[in-house]
Amino acid sequence: MTNFQTKVVTLSTTYNGNGWASNVFNLTTNQIVTLNNVIGSVYPYVYFTSASGLSVPYNPQTYSSTGLQITYTGLTKVALTAYNGTSMATFTILTPSTNSVTYTPANSVVIPTSATGNVQIILQSSSDLVNWVSSLPGTYGSNYTNRFFRVIAVAQ
Repeated sequence: MTNFQTKVVTLSTTYNGNGWASNVFNLTTNQIVTLNNVIGSVYPYVYFTSASGLSVPYNPQTYSSTGLQITYTGLTKVALTAYNGTSMATFTILTPSTNSVTYTPANSVVIPTSATGNVQIILQSSSDLVNWVSSLPGTYGSNYTNRFFRVIAVAQ
């Protein structure tokens, strides 16, 4: 299961006297972007730009759109452009957490990816957690009280 960091971003434009105004938000390609709404005066456009440079425009049919829920991934930026007025677009951005990918349970033995040959898996036991001896898997009776076990991987 992957965990995500969630961020809500609002882009806005204000008329600057030249007709068109725009605002850009840069992304990393692993983020998931959902367009939540676009509110604006005349001609608000949202541009979704991918890593390949392809830019897909979105033009709402009305000047006040909500509930769009358009979702993209693999983007490098989103931009809001509008003509003669103020416009606003709100996005939800999900970023996968990197620590969820590298999690290894404490009671696991992992063969390293750098291993170049065979690896021997050995079961060991100890009565004091200091001195360890090889053991065989199986059933151990009450005469083995305070017996600790570990599994190790040894490169051959």
